[in-house]
Amino acid sequence: MSEITVGSASQLQIPAAKICQFYQENWLRKIALSNESFYHWQFINNPKSKGLDYCCVALKNDEIL
Repeated sequence: MSEITVGSASQLQIPAAKICQFYQENWLRKIALSNESFYHWQFINNPKSKGLDYCCVALKNDEIL
């Protein structure tokens, strides 16, 4: 049985492109989170983030849930 791992995208070393791809594949309508430029602007380039991605990600066998 595989375990689910939860952590920040930076902690789990998940690139923004992979997270944006997840949104592209799993949302019926296009949303801003699937745009990598927006994602970087909102979450990584935010001055308080200091270049890290603190978005919560859940993984199972390296697959974003």
